[in-house]
Amino acid sequence: MTTHRYSTALRWSGSTAVGYEGYSRQHHLVVGPEALAASADHAFLGDPARVNPEQLLLAAASSCQLLSFLAVAARARVDVVDYTDDASAVMPEDEPPLRVAAITLRPRITVTGAPPRAKVERLVEVAPDRLTAWLDRFTANNPGPDPAQRVVAVDRFDHDPLALLLLRRGGYAVGLVAGGSLVAHKTGTRYVQSRTKAGGWSQQRYARRRGNQADELVDAAAGHLARILTDRAPAQALVIGGDRQLVADALRALPQVAGLPRRELFDLPDPRLDVLRTALERARAVRVTIEE
Repeated sequence: MTTHRYSTALRWSGSTAVGYEGYSRQHHLVVGPEALAASADHAFLGDPARVNPEQLLLAAASSCQLLSFLAVAARARVDVVDYTDDASAVMPEDEPPLRVAAITLRPRITVTGAPPRAKVERLVEVAPDRLTAWLDRFTANNPGPDPAQRVVAVDRFDHDPLALLLLRRGGYAVGLVAGGSLVAHKTGTRYVQSRTKAGGWSQQRYARRRGNQADELVDAAAGHLARILTDRAPAQALVIGGDRQLVADALRALPQVAGLPRRELFDLPDPRLDVLRTALERARAVRVTIEE
């Protein structure tokens, strides 16, 4: 948790030997970059031309309320254009101990217009051969200088050859795409134990077993993809999907794909041949980002 710290500086000089009626109440405060000439309230023998601690306390409460309100309004996208506050405080002398007993804030707030609609982006995957027709139809459905929706990005991924690496706890699927076709692939299954809530030695034993199973899965996937790339052709880009950690572990064993352009498909189900083919289709798709 973050702890915010603040500091001020104060200096007073004089002599209290002259008695309560005679010593000076004037002093200097340094608050951030500002130096303030302060004193006691006139009722307590202070200088009325200087600010007093009670006024500073009231100003702090009023300022804090203002800044808190503006933050809430901004997050809610409410346009506040003016804020005033005629604040007051009371410190009764007949109710010991002497203290500020009440602070009243009287904010007047001006807002304008309707809150702006938050913009949301969504991603659409379009087959390359359908992109032109899709864009034409989208433009026709969203005419004018300020349409309800607009295309803000078009991301093509037309590298060739293309390596695929899909990994989940239940298995793997790897392959190489050249000329738009899956020219080599390998799928396999491995069992990686789920996490256990057991403690003590049981937890450690399960953790070691699970770690060994995950290592075997990663080694199998990385090994098969490395052999495919060696036997066929070096990849120009990479498609990854499945379990993020398992994929990251496999990539550390595949220096031949380090630094290649990537497309991530981590929402794919357990890898099988049909899932690998789906990954190929989605990898070739053009990603269109729409703002609405």
